Amino acid sequence: MKDDKNKRNKALWLNIFIYNLIWLVYYIFEMLNGRMETWYLKVMNLIFPMIFFTLWSLLSYIASLRCKHEMSRAKIFNVIFIFVIIDQGIKDIIRNYFPLEHHIQLLSNWLYLYPIVNTKGSWAASRFGLDMGIKVYIIFNIIFFPVTIYVYKYYSQSYRKSFFLNSSFILIFAGIVCSLIDKVFWGGSLDYILIKDIFVADLKDIYITLGAGSLIIEMLLNNKIYLKEN
Repeated sequence: MKDDKNKRNKALWLNIFIYNLIWLVYYIFEMLNGRMETWYLKVMNLIFPMIFFTLWSLLSYIASLRCKHEMSRAKIFNVIFIFVIIDQGIKDIIRNYFPLEHHIQLLSNWLYLYPIVNTKGSWAASRFGLDMGIKVYIIFNIIFFPVTIYVYKYYSQSYRKSFFLNSSFILIFAGIVCSLIDKVFWGGSLDYILIKDIFVADLKDIYITLGAGSLIIEMLLNNKIYLKEN
């Protein structure tokens, strides 16, 4: 019982630590590049995303306690389908009811709804000036499908199946599907979440970020990796 409690506590704090560390590294990078002009934005860009990641960590941890049983392949892809529908549904509403490149303030001169078509593949490509053309990004997206499936199957067969492995696969795969739909059918991604002085992103970017964090957590929690390597 005590060992189980220690494992649960480790999972909780690791969730909170990893997700906030991801944001903190990015935040420091943007700080060093002089992207945030005022102390107000420096504070807002630090605190509110960390609150979001902490809340996500708690929800993820609670879900991991409730979903101990193995998810079937059908259920995994049903969840992926739901995530894709949510992403594309939001974008369809924005396309029909909100003008492009028009700011709508959501939170105190910091968070905005700002629809813009990103033809550079992703917010990261746009942020770092990686413009290789839509066709190249489509090819990358198509390649990522079998690679993601292979990594998931290899890990689950070689090490273990777990909630965090499933959640990482679901989130990352959903993000890839959304990205491919955006590029093939719309010629680019409709980004709409503007955090002032930081970036403009969309829901699929959040999916992929959360999925990457979940994968890191899984690898850190899984003692079999270290036992196998040693």
